Amino acid sequence: MTNVSPLALKPFGRNATTRTRWMPQIPGELKAAFADLARELRVVARGRAEGADNRPHTSDSVPDDVQRSIWNRVGEGANMLRQFLADQIGRAEEMARGLMPEALRLEAAEADARSAIADTQIRHRETLIALRLDERKRQRDLRRFRRDNGLSRDAAYAEDRWRAAFWLLAILIGESVMNGMLFQKVSPWGLVGGVALAGFISLINVGCGYATGFVGIRLIRHVHVGLRVAGAAVALAGLAAGLAWNSLIARFRDLVEAHPELDTIDLLKSASAMDWAAFSTLEAWGLLLLGILIWAFAMLKGAGGHGCFADPYWDHANQHGAWRAADHALEDGKSAYRADVLSAIDSARRGVEVRLFATRRAAADMQSLLGHAEQRAGEVSDSLGEWVAAGVGLIKLYQEENVAIRHTPAPAYFDQVPTAEDVVPEMPSLDALRALAAEAERRAAANEQVWADYQDRLTALTREELETFLSRIADIESAADRRLTEEWGYDGAEAPSAPTQDLVAPRLVASTGSHP
Repeated sequence: MTNVSPLALKPFGRNATTRTRWMPQIPGELKAAFADLARELRVVARGRAEGADNRPHTSDSVPDDVQRSIWNRVGEGANMLRQFLADQIGRAEEMARGLMPEALRLEAAEADARSAIADTQIRHRETLIALRLDERKRQRDLRRFRRDNGLSRDAAYAEDRWRAAFWLLAILIGESVMNGMLFQKVSPWGLVGGVALAGFISLINVGCGYATGFVGIRLIRHVHVGLRVAGAAVALAGLAAGLAWNSLIARFRDLVEAHPELDTIDLLKSASAMDWAAFSTLEAWGLLLLGILIWAFAMLKGAGGHGCFADPYWDHANQHGAWRAADHALEDGKSAYRADVLSAIDSARRGVEVRLFATRRAAADMQSLLGHAEQRAGEVSDSLGEWVAAGVGLIKLYQEENVAIRHTPAPAYFDQVPTAEDVVPEMPSLDALRALAAEAERRAAANEQVWADYQDRLTALTREELETFLSRIADIESAADRRLTEEWGYDGAEAPSAPTQDLVAPRLVASTGSHP
């Protein structure tokens, strides 16, 4: 038997670049080559030599040694093909068993998701309790502040401090521009100089009005008498200062127009030493009225309320702001918890999806295995036919050379077509590989159904987690209340009665609109 190169029998494998499954082609050594076989078996020479001796005898009914050697060589080639195919099919079956998709277990996958959710709950529980403790404490302080100060309303101040700052800046710029139009006649730089001078004047006017409202008016409303008296004093002083300042500026406007040769300091001294109510121009009266209106508007903005920096009652906005910050921190903690729960569920989904993808790929690889095996089986069958045809041709060549030389009639069987049924082995079956590929397809289809069921179950689990989220937070809040009682002596009569807000949907109500 001809030795076959180990490289020619390279085992079944996978292309590392394209990731496609493949089986090696039939080595050239295993294919029948008529001319090579004729030389190897010396068919022509032996046919002539046997013919010269009139062998085989005319009466022989069975092939001689030369013809049997030809059939034996055909049998060797056929057995080599069979061994090649059997080896490759065996390797394919071995790999197919290793590729067999693992059945997805819905119970295990769901347990993984629930375990991830449980870990998330454990990780967030203490944080949420701490945040709820702080929120309850701030809420308790706010309630106590309101009781101590006789307040029955919610805090009223600007949710957006930038808006309140915008209004103050707007009235400052507005007064500067309007005053600048009145001062432009007496400024050597026209409107620009008038606006610059008016800006300084407006800054003092707005600042005085805002301070009067922020300190004086707000303290007048205080529950303590001493602070109310102090507030009234500040308010009266601010009112007097506002009137005096605006009268001074109006008189200054008159003097600037009447005595443009004097500098600003001398004009201010003259204005402060004269009768402030003696105005000689309409511009001065307009300047006075405008200044008083701006002062009053700034005072109202300083006095607090919606759209202002502070609440009308002293320190109410600070107390409410501290509770609101704690409440927002709690809401952020709840949102983070909810996001982590959804992330845990999504992570579990991705884990199963990766396994499902591996199942699909394994089933496809096994189909590729089967396709290559069937292709090689067909090629081996064709090569067997070539071996048989080569054997038949060699027998006929031997007989022809033998008959051409001999002097006696050839045996009768020389006229019959030789057959090689006895030397052609039975080829290995692909039934086992087909069964493995079919089982892989069945498991892949079953896993697809499990995946669909798992998707539905995760959807239900997500809904369940969101629906039970409030109850879990309620448990956390109960723990917070117990810790309040143990650590702070928090009595049940003071416990906040406001219902728990919806923790699943985003907050749509501004914090200043809630009533803790």
